[in-house]
Amino acid sequence: MICACPKCAARNEVDLAEIPEGGTATNCTACKARFLITRESIAHRAYRKSEDAHCAKCGNDLGSSLHCPSCGELYPDYFVAEAPDVARKKIRKIVDAFSSLKDLSFEWGTAKPKGVSGYASKAKNVTPVSREKSRKFAMIAAGVMLLVAVVASGGWFYLQHKAQQQYAENYIKALYGVKSGMEYGLTACSKISEEMKSRGNARISPEDEIKMGKVKDEVDKIMQKLNNPPGKFDQANDKLIKLYEIYRSVHTLAISPAGSPTRISGVASKAESEFRQGTQELKSSLPEELSAALKRGMSKYRGLRDL
Repeated sequence: MICACPKCAARNEVDLAEIPEGGTATNCTACKARFLITRESIAHRAYRKSEDAHCAKCGNDLGSSLHCPSCGELYPDYFVAEAPDVARKKIRKIVDAFSSLKDLSFEWGTAKPKGVSGYASKAKNVTPVSREKSRKFAMIAAGVMLLVAVVASGGWFYLQHKAQQQYAENYIKALYGVKSGMEYGLTACSKISEEMKSRGNARISPEDEIKMGKVKDEVDKIMQKLNNPPGKFDQANDKLIKLYEIYRSVHTLAISPAGSPTRISGVASKAESEFRQGTQELKSSLPEELSAALKRGMSKYRGLRDL
């Protein structure tokens, strides 16, 4: 990660992996000034200049975007470099703002009611000082409310982003599992059809049945995690379910083959054609986030490269 020194603006190279979650302090290679590199969430992004923030995932400049132009991360955490005295002033300013609340005092009273003895009260004396205190209090209260609203809004977007990230990761795992299971099922159906032609009856081997059963169990677990997709992923989720149903029918046919070799071969061939068409429809309509996740998945899962 390349960050500018807050004092001399010299560009310093910092190893992203060595920056802990709570930030770190380092010295400028040019002027030797010490500065802090801290991590912040997207909720604070509005308070930073566009050139100050560096993506916490890849270390590149974020610019003015809410996503990283380099790695594509949406609403990323970011690192920012600042001098220690600047950081202390910001903290002191926040503390002073809240401390001033306890220094404000107001005297409330009412006029003495007529005909009532023994009632003592003190009428409020409105002075320019008290008006100034009231105005100051109102400004601080409004600022605090605005800050809370900004943080809450940023936190909501952050949680939404994390939920979408987790869904995308599970989606690609499920797609990989469904495709792998489909290939196992088609291979098994082909073997069964050939053996039935020569021997009249056939079943898959116990080893293949165990392997296919394990794949099916894993796919089912991942599919359950996709039951409540974010709204923008509803269509993609429906297309994945369609592929899953085709895969499940082939799996059932391979485990419990019924009918003639011609029927088994025909059913498997039709399912393969429908599955191929379904994958093309799925790929062509993926939202941006799932499309990016699929590209990453293709580099991680070899079975997805020919999807």
